[in-house]
Amino acid sequence: MFFKKLLIREIDLFICFSWRDWINAVISTWLFSLGALKDVPSTNDRVVNNLGVILWVTCCMYSFNLFTQGLSLEEDLINKPDRPIPSGKISAEEALVRSATIWLALVATVVTHPQIIGETVTWFLLTLFLGATKPGGHWFGKNTIGMSFGAWAFFSAARKLMAPARAESTWQAIILSIWAGLTAHIQDFRDQRGDRKVGRRTLPLNIFFEISPKLNMVRSVILLLGLPMLGYCASIPFANGTEASSHVKRAGECRTYQDCPICGFYERCCLPVLGGGFCQCGTSGRENECR
Repeated sequence: MFFKKLLIREIDLFICFSWRDWINAVISTWLFSLGALKDVPSTNDRVVNNLGVILWVTCCMYSFNLFTQGLSLEEDLINKPDRPIPSGKISAEEALVRSATIWLALVATVVTHPQIIGETVTWFLLTLFLGATKPGGHWFGKNTIGMSFGAWAFFSAARKLMAPARAESTWQAIILSIWAGLTAHIQDFRDQRGDRKVGRRTLPLNIFFEISPKLNMVRSVILLLGLPMLGYCASIPFANGTEASSHVKRAGECRTYQDCPICGFYERCCLPVLGGGFCQCGTSGRENECR
């Protein structure tokens, strides 16, 4: 009975700490990693690798939330009073202990998956930078630097965990991380009252000292800045996938999909966003033959 209550409490705390980030952190990263799923040969490996991606990203997100929320009580009392610490569900000290425990598990993961050591160390340093330093509260450090490197760490590590045999980062991960850094300022337009009280120098507080209707225009401009990155990401072919499809024989797949008329939209729009893969149309627009 004691362990059941303990488990229920931990699940409740996890939900309360992280529900806002499931879509933009866990689900989006997992979807990106699916682009490498075709490089995983067996069904068993696919299941294990999918679980590995989800668990790693979830642990990184949860440890980050525990650490940063444990050090931002004054701000959360204004901006997000429903969070576990300001609402009294847990103390800041207990949150920091849980964060340290999760990081021990992440260290163990790096030992068994050394290909993601760079991304894990990057996320750890970003957690400290954003949660415990003054530059981490400035709009340039918090969003432009923090979100860009954080998004890269998630996308790159997820792809490596999904297909360990191809342990390299991709241009898609880099481009999408730049887009994340350009558009992350949007969230600061919502939290101005608390940010002003704790002295954070976010973009809306640096541009306007009072809430103004002009902020809507600024938000629109920020979103538009990110669109060229997505457009470029959707326009470049996935080089590694093209090479592999040109040199590796796969039953029922194209020799190359670059000019494939049937899979053109899939290649131009879906593959870059998901991280690459192979088309399965059975005909090749360029070679006019299949392997």
